Parts: sequence; structure tokens; C-alpha cells
Amino acid sequence: MSSGGPSWTYVAFGDSWPYGAHCNGCRPFPALYGEGLAAATGRHIDFVNRTTNGGTAQGLLADIKSSKPIRDDLARSDIVMIAIGGNDYGPAFDAAAAGTCGGADKLDCFRTVAETLRTSFDGMLSEIEQLRQGRPTAIRLIATSNEFLADPDLIAAFGADFGKTSGVAVTKMNRDLACEVAAAHNAKCVDLGLALNGPDLLKPQDVNTQDAMQAVADAIVASGVDELR
Repeated sequence: MSSGGPSWTYVAFGDSWPYGAHCNGCRPFPALYGEGLAAATGRHIDFVNRTTNGGTAQGLLADIKSSKPIRDDLARSDIVMIAIGGNDYGPAFDAAAAGTCGGADKLDCFRTVAETLRTSFDGMLSEIEQLRQGRPTAIRLIATSNEFLADPDLIAAFGADFGKTSGVAVTKMNRDLACEVAAAHNAKCVDLGLALNGPDLLKPQDVNTQDAMQAVADAIVASGVDELR
């Protein structure tokens, strides 16, 4: 990707959504981000696509700890983008749909997953720091948007009003944990709720469209790469 001159290596991790499994042939945002980054910086971007059609944050952490090819990619990466974690919420979705989530607001099952995600993300960023050995690295941790407003399966499971109330709370929960972990490691989180659903997190957005993929890529580009300058 890009113009000549100096280059950066960019490694993308993600599950089926960033992989592009659900968007009917559209171009997924990890590649669009690389192109946007090249255009914004004038650098050649060596894009290493490690997204997969499935997986969880816990699984990615295990891979980062044990897979030599992945560790080699990270050791030479100037930019790392991680967009994974939605599948980790599967047990919470099941419990919430069954009415067994717990808590006064019936969101305790989501809080349990959030803490597991926090541990997984912290472990990933710690491993990346160790592999990079102090070299400048721009790490972007991507939070989730409020898909409860537009995803037909989620609406069928939880009802049309869930996204306007509990869906907002869950989206904020995921954003806050991602941003707290990122800040602790001098990385940046990217708030997709703001980018796709607006400041009140109430604008429905089908994430599996080309427009949404471009909006996500643009939001990541807007986070800059100050760590590398």
C-alpha cells in the first residue's frame, strides 16, 4: 500500500467482522485503514492481515503467547490493530436472552465478560510490549459499537428497546474497558460507538456495509500515529 519512501509494518488482528465474513463482498476496514494510513502519512504500509473468520480475545491472547509466526509478525510491527472480543460475549447473550443475566439492571453477565476481556486485552498488550522491546509502536484497540440497534438477530433475541437502554450500557462498558487498558499501555482505543452510533449511541448502524467499514477505517486513521513520530 502506498507511495515510495520509508515504510511501516502494520499487523491487523480481528474476528469475523473485520475479516469481512458478513458484509457480502465489501472491503473490510483493516485493509481500508492501511490504505488511509498510507495516504495520510505518505508512508508505504506493509499490511499483514491476521484477521480470522471467528475466534475470541482469549484465543487471540493464547495465539500471541504461543504462535511463533504471530510473535515474529508482532516483533517487526510498527502498528498493531486489534478488533476482537464480540464473540466473547456469546455466553452473556445467551444468559440475557434466557433472563438469567443477574444484577438489578440484568447486566451482570456482561460485566463478567467485560472483566475477562480486560484481562485478555491487558495480556495481549503486555506481550506486544515485550516483543517490541521498547521500539516505538502504535497500538490501536477497537471498541465495539451498539449493534443491538440494527442487528436483526440481536433485535430478535432481546427486543427493539434493548439497544436504546441496556445496549447503550453494554457499549459503554466495552468502550471503557478497552480505553482503560489502552491507556495503561500507552496505546489508544478507538470508540466505534461514537463513530457509528453518535454521541448518545442511539443511531442504528448496520456494521456490515461498505459505508460502515469506511467509517471505521476513517476513525482509526483519525487516531493518528503520534507514537511513531
